[in-house]
Amino acid sequence: MFGEGHQRFRASVLATMLCVAAGIAGVWVILRWRQKRPSSNQNFTSNDPKAILAEANRFAFLSNSFRAAPLYAKAEQIFRERGDKRDELYAKIGLMRAKAETMSFVKLSDFIGSQLAKPMVQNDPELKLWCLTAKGMTDIEVNFPAAKKDWQEAEVLARELKEKPWEARARGELGLIAFLQGDSLKAGRLVGGALLSAIKSGDVGAEIRYLELLGNGFEVRRRYEEALMVFNHAISVANSCKDCGFPYMAYEGRSLFGVLRRRASESSREPW
Repeated sequence: MFGEGHQRFRASVLATMLCVAAGIAGVWVILRWRQKRPSSNQNFTSNDPKAILAEANRFAFLSNSFRAAPLYAKAEQIFRERGDKRDELYAKIGLMRAKAETMSFVKLSDFIGSQLAKPMVQNDPELKLWCLTAKGMTDIEVNFPAAKKDWQEAEVLARELKEKPWEARARGELGLIAFLQGDSLKAGRLVGGALLSAIKSGDVGAEIRYLELLGNGFEVRRRYEEALMVFNHAISVANSCKDCGFPYMAYEGRSLFGVLRRRASESSREPW
């Protein structure tokens, strides 16, 4: 018994050391990534808030919150000064989502939920869709049932508005929720379909996200070689897009690849 426990301890220590090394390597990669890409939106000089908002949305769709946030903030300020409550709220929601990692997901979800209940949002399908998707991305971090409801409603509304990118993304997020709730078959179908739609429509941000999610799914099922192939492709797609955000999940998955494969190999050789 002591021998088995000692083996477990050694394996745990090894895994921890490898994860730390992977984390250090990841920080280096992020720093290099930011060195080769613009660190601000200095090239975007328009003072038209609609144009600023459109550019912010473009970065947000590319999962580049770093570039989107200052644009949302600028647009929000101009809309507030002009008394445009509708677009001020739109920009505010975008800014909050861009900075979501720095705030409470629960409080953010509650705020967006309170806005969704207002007549101004309920009577504006485009604004309602924006709020639903923002709430869905937030709830998926803390409340799966609520996120599922958000994305189901968003999918229906996106279909009515003929917003195909959002409709496809809604299906992909519902696939992620299905995976988290244990329905891997449904998850594979929905995420795979969302990935194909993203490739077909040129939605690069969604393509990277769903490649990352598929890679995570392969890792969970111990199909490590396939996971590595998918993660590498996600990184390649991100590298080919100068305005895309950093593909954190793909790098994390690739970094853990060696750890997981080693542990699987040890598990197959020794009884635990």
